Formats: sequence, C-alpha cells, structure tokens
Amino acid sequence: MPPKLSVVAPVLNEKENLRELLEDIDDFEFKDYEVLIVDGGSSDGTRKVAKEFGARIVDGPQEGMAAARNKCIEEARGEYILMVDADFRFPDGLPGDINELLEKDLDIIGWGTDFSAQRALVEKIYAAEYQMNFNNTILHRLFSFLGGLNG
Repeated sequence: MPPKLSVVAPVLNEKENLRELLEDIDDFEFKDYEVLIVDGGSSDGTRKVAKEFGARIVDGPQEGMAAARNKCIEEARGEYILMVDADFRFPDGLPGDINELLEKDLDIIGWGTDFSAQRALVEKIYAAEYQMNFNNTILHRLFSFLGGLNG
C-alpha cells in the first residue's frame, strides 16, 4: 500500500543540509510517509546521508531544478506530495500537525514564502487602475457638464 505522504527533495551536493532536513523528518509524529531524494549527481556524500535515513534515492535529470522537481513528482508514491528543498526547516508545530492537515483534504498547502513584494506591486496596479477609472469618470462628467467636446 502506498504511503499517505511523499516528502520529496531535489538535491545536488547538499550533504549537510540534507542531514538536518532528514533529522527533522525523522522526528515526525506522523509516520505514514516515504522520503524521496532526487539526486542531480552529488559528489559530496549526499547519497550516503540519504541512505542512512532510509530515503529512496532516484537519479535526477541534469537539466536544472525545474526538471528535478518534475522528476520528484513523477517518482513520488504517496497520495500527497510535500516538496521541500534540502535547506528547508519546518515551521514550529508543523511536523506534528501534518496528519491534521492531510485530514482536511486540502489541494495545496504553502508556508514560509514572503509575498509582500508581489502584494505591493498588485496594490500599486489596482491603485493605478482605480485612479485611472476615477479620472475617466471625472473627465466624463466634466465633459458632459460642459456639453461635450463639440459644445
């Protein structure tokens, strides 16, 4: 029977970071998971660390991170996929809450990303659009009041 969760990480020469990540995963209260490491050709002992923790190791493509992430998704056996980087550290409380999150039947879960720059840009775009609409409305009313352009 496949695991409920596949924790997958694309790696390339991430021996030290991977050890810390796998120690975190090893401490999960939730145990219905597999760890899948997609290795892009590490030469620093990354594979040895992955084996120490019982991770399944798959040779990764040499075409960059996006291709490695796609390979992670292809090879994952779990019902759900948790994609992490080797230097990822779980937020406080998350490892214990994974089962609770999975029971909610969510399509996607994300955390740890700062979208403030993107949010500020979107707010500026909306503000400019609002101002443009407001100005057009004012101009339309003004021209109507004055009898239009030909008046």
